[in-house]
Amino acid sequence: MSDDVFAEARPPADRSTPLEWRRAFNTVYLEVEHLTAETLFEVNEIDLLAGPRPSDADQQARGPAVRPAQRSRRRVRGVASQEKVRDRILRTVAAGGESGVFHLRSLPSAIEVTIDGSPPLTEASRGRASDYSAGSFHGILVHAEVPGEEERWALQVCIPTEQMDQLFRGVNAHEVGLVTLGVALHSFSDEVDDALREWHYPRDLFVHGGTAQAPCVQLIAKKAAAPVPAVEVSELTEADDVAPPQPQLPEPRLDYSPLLRSIRTAMWCLFAVEFLRLLK
Repeated sequence: MSDDVFAEARPPADRSTPLEWRRAFNTVYLEVEHLTAETLFEVNEIDLLAGPRPSDADQQARGPAVRPAQRSRRRVRGVASQEKVRDRILRTVAAGGESGVFHLRSLPSAIEVTIDGSPPLTEASRGRASDYSAGSFHGILVHAEVPGEEERWALQVCIPTEQMDQLFRGVNAHEVGLVTLGVALHSFSDEVDDALREWHYPRDLFVHGGTAQAPCVQLIAKKAAAPVPAVEVSELTEADDVAPPQPQLPEPRLDYSPLLRSIRTAMWCLFAVEFLRLLK
């Protein structure tokens, strides 16, 4: 198969053709947290190919191994957790004893992300990445596995310098606490899954060879959510275990109006009887 197609190693007997995974730019969204704004100051550049003691002929042809290069650049670094990614990103691992057969292994839980300000690619720099045209901004996902150390994946994406300055100021002023990166990861996906899967369903993508092109197609800067204040709940004491106050009802009041009317009627009756007695 070609470098852009993987085939199923051991298809079942009831299928005539193996399944295929094809490479394309698949966009995945990463939530980048723990942002820090960094400024890099450089004073010299070193020719790493010069060797410890170059010969006189090589030295004259190549020039000095250390040259002045006074410049500064800004970058923003953070960490993207795979637990917050909808799609699962895997990598290939060579199967022992079988040439050309690979297993798939999950990436570490965290990916180190660097957002760098850079000028766009020129025709000369575009030659190193044929999938980019002049004026594009490149990106790359790199795998690093050092014996005795934890496996690491680093993602670097470049954005225009004016956008970098705006993002740098927001992170430095604590106005931006979260970045969502839409990365076009040059990865392999299942042909059947691509044909039948709904767009909002998660999918499995894998990269091969330890590196993958990963240009940033979208960057969303967000303000960090304010933490919810915690409330301490103390244990209830006997004084706290009381019934809530009840609403005060108006006190009952007696109505004396019928009694007063009876007394008045009786007095009029006595007055009438006494008046009749005097007339006799």
